[in-house]
Amino acid sequence: MLMLFAKSTSNYLTVCVAIERFIAVCRPLKAASICTNRNAYITVGCVLSCSFVSVIPLLFSYSLKYYYDPCVGRTRPKVTYSELYNHLVYQIFYYRGLAFLVVSLLPMIILILTTYNVLKSLKASRRKTDMATRGLDSRRRGANTATIRVLVVVIVFLLLETPKAVHDIAYILKELTSFGIDYVWTNPLYYISRFLTYFNSFVNFFIYCATGNRFRK
Repeated sequence: MLMLFAKSTSNYLTVCVAIERFIAVCRPLKAASICTNRNAYITVGCVLSCSFVSVIPLLFSYSLKYYYDPCVGRTRPKVTYSELYNHLVYQIFYYRGLAFLVVSLLPMIILILTTYNVLKSLKASRRKTDMATRGLDSRRRGANTATIRVLVVVIVFLLLETPKAVHDIAYILKELTSFGIDYVWTNPLYYISRFLTYFNSFVNFFIYCATGNRFRK
C-alpha cells in the first residue's frame, strides 16, 4: 500500500514539474499567473489526496485470521490475502490494470508529450535568438538550466519505469488472452522492475544536486 502510494505520488509530482516547465517554456505569457506558490500547494495537495484515494481498496486486500500453532500451544494471528485480492477481476482491472494505466502509463504519456513540446519550443526559440540577446539575457540561461534539469529527470523516469510497464502489459495479456508468456523471464523482470521503481523514487535528489549549484550548497 505504501509502495503504491509513494509511487503514484512520485510519478505525478514529476508530471507536475514537467507541466510547469512546459508552461514556462511554451506559454511564457501565462506562466506568471499559473505557476504560483498557491497553485503549487493546491496541486501537491490534490496529488496526495488522489494517491491516497487510489490505494484505499488495498486496505481490503488483506484479512486477519487465527490458527492454532502446536509449537506454542495457542492460537496465533496471521495476515493473509482476502477473497477480494484473489478475485480475478480485482487482480486484472485494479491491482494490475488501474495501477498500470493510471500510475505508470498515463504519467509516461504525459511526460513524453510535454518533453517533446518543450524540446520543440526550445529548438525554435534558439533559432530566433541572436548572439547579442543570448549574451545579455541571464534569466533565459537560468530558465534553460532549469528546463534541462527537468528533462533529465523525465528521461531517467521513462528509462526506469519502462521495464515495469513491460512486465504489467505481459501479465495482463497472460491473464486476458491465451498469449503464452514464459514465467522464466517474467519473474526476473518483475524483480528488476521493482528495483528500478525503488531506485527512481530517490534518484531525482541526486539529479538536482548534480545539475544545480543551489542544490549542492
